[in-house]
Amino acid sequence: MSDVLKNLISSLDKLQDVFTTEEVDGADFLSQYGWEHSAIDKNDLVAYIDNFAARLVAVESSTLDAKTLKRFEHFTEQIETLTKNSEEHFINTESYIRVIVPNIIITLNVIFAYIEDALFGWDYINDNKMLPKTLTNRLKSADLRINNIEASSENIEAKIRVINDAHEAAESLPTDLKELRDTHQEIKSILAKAKKESEILSSIVLSAQAKLEETINLESASKINKEQTDVYVEQCDEALQITTTQGLAAGFDQKAQQLNKSIWVWIGGLLLALCTGAWLGYLRVGDLTIALTKDLTTGQAILHTVMSVFSIGGPLWLAWISTQQIMQRFKLAEDYAYKATVAKSYTGFSKHAGKFDDQTAERLFNSTLDRLDEMPLRLVEGKDYNSPWHEFIDSEAFKKALAMVPELANSASRFAANTKLKGKPNKATVAHIAPKDVEQEINKEETAA
Repeated sequence: MSDVLKNLISSLDKLQDVFTTEEVDGADFLSQYGWEHSAIDKNDLVAYIDNFAARLVAVESSTLDAKTLKRFEHFTEQIETLTKNSEEHFINTESYIRVIVPNIIITLNVIFAYIEDALFGWDYINDNKMLPKTLTNRLKSADLRINNIEASSENIEAKIRVINDAHEAAESLPTDLKELRDTHQEIKSILAKAKKESEILSSIVLSAQAKLEETINLESASKINKEQTDVYVEQCDEALQITTTQGLAAGFDQKAQQLNKSIWVWIGGLLLALCTGAWLGYLRVGDLTIALTKDLTTGQAILHTVMSVFSIGGPLWLAWISTQQIMQRFKLAEDYAYKATVAKSYTGFSKHAGKFDDQTAERLFNSTLDRLDEMPLRLVEGKDYNSPWHEFIDSEAFKKALAMVPELANSASRFAANTKLKGKPNKATVAHIAPKDVEQEINKEETAA
């Protein structure tokens, strides 16, 4: 026996000696101290410990593992502590007995339960051959008989099971035959329906295959049509571009031709005005020449001057208007002709620009759009004059002549003072003499003076 197990048994013996003291009566605690105590006495505690210690003596310590031995050492320490506590408090006092006895029983019960499971279980007893030999032999023979009975009972159960199944089958045979007949008829009807469905499915499959082939043909035809459509779309786009540019060019050309035709009308008007003015001027020059040979009053001179001015003023005014219209229409015709040329050349230039980068095509488009976006009225914008006199007054030449007016007025005054006219001076005649003639007459008069 190992020292660990010996120490455990020794600690139990010491605890047992504590309960044999004469200080506590041998009667049970319930009768001595009342209903709060256990119905045992100190001799019961001694017997409980002695019986378990006797069982430990028969144990072979060589079969214990290290874990169990370590646990037994711990139990020995607990029992020694319980022994010291019992020596001090296991006395003939009701309050002490009420507390110490349950503590002792609980502690020993926990320790004995662990040892019982570790040392006195069936597996431990069987492995360590702790049963008596006669009992072991009887157990072996009983086990053999039980195994034989189990083997034979298995065959019996299988035979009984077969017999029961056969009996049930015999009883249910008429019903099963009827069900088989019904099932056979049902299977026939289902088979007929299946054949019909199979024929329908076969026709559907054939139709689907035909539709599939038709769909494939349509798909290939649609691809071909799509390619042709793409070509047509490109051609339509190109035709639209050409039509657009040609339409713009035709519009610009038409406008330029209309302006050119209208220019000839205004040229005819200009020639007519010039011829009319020349003819009227010729007539008025003859009349003025005859009038200057006569003595004229101031009113007559003014009248002749006004008539001369009005006679040639209308043709001159018409000539001025014709000149303005010819100039403006020529500018507009040239602008429309230039835009027509740009519109006609855009399509060709755009094809060549597509061979380069996108910036070149964009620059060509922006340049063409800028040219076409220019308003024709920009060429005729400016000041609008109601008569040639308004334009003459607003001209730079007239503004420069205004600076010479004082000197011109002085020369005219000297000419009027040194010239002796018959009757009153003819202001209208003087007003229509050219500046060079005035200067020549002034020089002659100064020389004569």
